Amino acid sequence: MLHTRIESNAFIFTLCFLYTNMVEVASVYYLFITPDVSKTASPSQ
Repeated sequence: MLHTRIESNAFIFTLCFLYTNMVEVASVYYLFITPDVSKTASPSQ
């Protein structure tokens, strides 16, 4: 039971890690593709 719990936690951590990476890559990709739109959309950055 403990082994299954550790595996599920590792699986959730991996999913979160991949999701965060995809979001970061998508953000950078979006910034490179549309620099003008991103600058006007978010003036705070």
